[in-house]
Amino acid sequence: MAGDPALTCSQYQDTKGDWRFAVGTKQQILNAIEELPDDAGVEDALDRLYLLY
Repeated sequence: MAGDPALTCSQYQDTKGDWRFAVGTKQQILNAIEELPDDAGVEDALDRLYLLY
């Protein structure tokens, strides 16, 4: 229906906790990349990121 909001109020309230989760996940990704040795390749980075999944 035209004019319907993308999220209802209750759905929006449910996503507030997801914001903190997303920031934590983003920080985990950054940490995983930063902890790679200097000679690590793309495949090594992808392996680490896959382990986070």
